[in-house]
Amino acid sequence: MAAKQWKEMTRKEKVRRVVGIVSITTIMLVILSLVFGGGSKPKEQPETKAAKFSAGLQPGDTSMQVVNPASLRVFLRVENTGDAEGKPECTILANDSSGTYHGSSTLNKTSPVKPGEKWDFATVLTITKEGAQYVNNVKVECKEI
Repeated sequence: MAAKQWKEMTRKEKVRRVVGIVSITTIMLVILSLVFGGGSKPKEQPETKAAKFSAGLQPGDTSMQVVNPASLRVFLRVENTGDAEGKPECTILANDSSGTYHGSSTLNKTSPVKPGEKWDFATVLTITKEGAQYVNNVKVECKEI
């Protein structure tokens, strides 16, 4: 059987031939891209920078001061140990060894702290049962807001 010339084909035969050629070409391109590594490599994620805070009482013997029986002033230091500036939110928890007397507070710094920078501040905590004089433990935890 001899192949028909393009001019001799009906419209339906021409469409079938074109669809067949496009299908075969597409399949071959897919196979070639799979065989020769046409897949893309995942992009490396850039290292994200973030502020990280360490906190505690200021060095020295005067880091806590009884203001009155129910109030304790604590002097704190927060340092940004991360690699980006950030605004810390610090939660201060104070208590005695038995947990009978305790107080807490949360403070936010409104301006950013740069990497390596320290923020010294003081705050007054209200201690339950007028037990400020018995407080012997202060814990400070800070996070970026």
